[in-house]
Amino acid sequence: MIGILVVAHGDLAESFVKSAQMIVGKQEKVMGIGLFEGESPDTLQDGILQGIKELDGGDGVMVFVDIYGGTPSNRVAFSSAKTDSRIACITGANFPMLVDCLLTRDSLTLEQLKSHCMDTGHSGIRDLLQEITRKK
Repeated sequence: MIGILVVAHGDLAESFVKSAQMIVGKQEKVMGIGLFEGESPDTLQDGILQGIKELDGGDGVMVFVDIYGGTPSNRVAFSSAKTDSRIACITGANFPMLVDCLLTRDSLTLEQLKSHCMDTGHSGIRDLLQEITRKK
């Protein structure tokens, strides 16, 4: 089973995980790690490395990060060089891609899952009012 790690600023990562589990049910090998005000980036990186270690059951770890270039993404990038685990990482994570990842991770390879989640993330961005008026 591919592990899933969400890394973000504040409570966002854990909230994403808890909210996704409301939809798909309780999940194994999934974790959210947040960077909180006043916390050292090194402490975050230690948590990321520990999370990857705990989540990797041999199939790798899919990592979702909130913002490209922020401290969480930088620390995931640094961590990727310090782990023996296979990881894939997507920045700009959104809720549809996380839910879909939880539903499809057992049927895809890590590389396929990354590509699939990126497609889901892009297709989940819609103009709601345009969508509902188009269907009239």
